[in-house]
Amino acid sequence: MNKCSQTLIVCCVLGLLGCAPAVKQEAGSAIPAWVNGASEQYPLALYIVGRGVGASQEEAKDRARADIAKTFAVAVFERSQDQQNYVRTERDGQSQQQLEQTVSRNIMTRTDKLLHGAEIADVWADETGSRAYALAVLSRAKAAEQLRQEIADLDAATEQYIQRSGAEPSGLIKVAFAHQAVIAQQERIGLQRSLRVVDQTGAGLPPKWSLAQLALDRDELIRRVRIYPAHEGLYVAGLVDVLNGSLGAAGFTVASATIAEYRLRAEVELDDPLYQDGWYWIRGALELNLTDRDGKPLGVQRWPLKVSATEEDRARGRVLDAIESLLKRDLRSTVLEFAMAKQAAQETDGHDRTQ
Repeated sequence: MNKCSQTLIVCCVLGLLGCAPAVKQEAGSAIPAWVNGASEQYPLALYIVGRGVGASQEEAKDRARADIAKTFAVAVFERSQDQQNYVRTERDGQSQQQLEQTVSRNIMTRTDKLLHGAEIADVWADETGSRAYALAVLSRAKAAEQLRQEIADLDAATEQYIQRSGAEPSGLIKVAFAHQAVIAQQERIGLQRSLRVVDQTGAGLPPKWSLAQLALDRDELIRRVRIYPAHEGLYVAGLVDVLNGSLGAAGFTVASATIAEYRLRAEVELDDPLYQDGWYWIRGALELNLTDRDGKPLGVQRWPLKVSATEEDRARGRVLDAIESLLKRDLRSTVLEFAMAKQAAQETDGHDRTQ
């Protein structure tokens, strides 16, 4: 995971820990043992400990909180071998990056809840009051209990997703459940890493499923989904070929209109070229519309387009390049999002009918 994501989770954690109570100490009182060594009151066997030093008590507290936050940030975003295998099953780095961003947001939310249990346990200032120290602590037992429950919830959800995917006859709803099983288990890895930090044995809870195998199973289901590519509106030379290639690269099967289960329509809208400072600029939009064979809508996604060149013909030629790059990056994840939205809508409709 990139450094921005790690910074984000530390910032979120600091915000939560900022609400924790603190124990006040008078400046110049006896130096607490935890300033230069271990704390008898909060032994490392029972607590995750963070220490901070600063010019003020608030600065010291912030650094102590960050000390705990960094421990979990590293644990959450450190990849296991399963994650590395999973990355290799993805067909392009951009799709994986998008999924990682979604998963990391979910992991951050769960980690935030975990760190609600942390508190500033003690503060101390030297005789001059120019140097402050703070101790932040998190109970290992409470944190481990919460993490195990979170992991158990994810495992239960994964079991249900796998069963429901198996029960579906075919199509994108089947893929949607399989994809959610993958997401749940990738989130689990982040929590397992945190649990191994909290758990003194370092064992945590070994997974029941291989994330790499779940991803391979999902990709096999994707391969069985047959999609017919089409285009409407402004014709861009080679657009159908780009759609064909992008669907194939995303793992879907390109099929004729007569046998395809779904129809993916691409529509391109372009403004007239704008000449400015020696450059021709073309702006517009690409819209994808996915429907089933009966014409029922499954999802719509729209992206802006913007290209430029010193010659008008070259600028027009770059439109197709921009579309190809965009589809290579987003098509797979977009169709999977359509599938999950459709599955969620079906469940909502079913729930409403039972009320």
